[in-house]
Amino acid sequence: MNDITNILVDLCGRLREVVLPALGQHAARDHAGVAVGGDVTFGIDRRTR
Repeated sequence: MNDITNILVDLCGRLREVVLPALGQHAARDHAGVAVGGDVTFGIDRRTR
């Protein structure tokens, strides 16, 4: 694999570690606000900031 691929694989792995425990939980679907584009922001979105 090249450098960019390694970086992306690492990033995806780290993101998975943060998001996976919240998947399927009611709190992950709580409305946390509205994004700049007008979309609903969910509780799980807060975990990835």
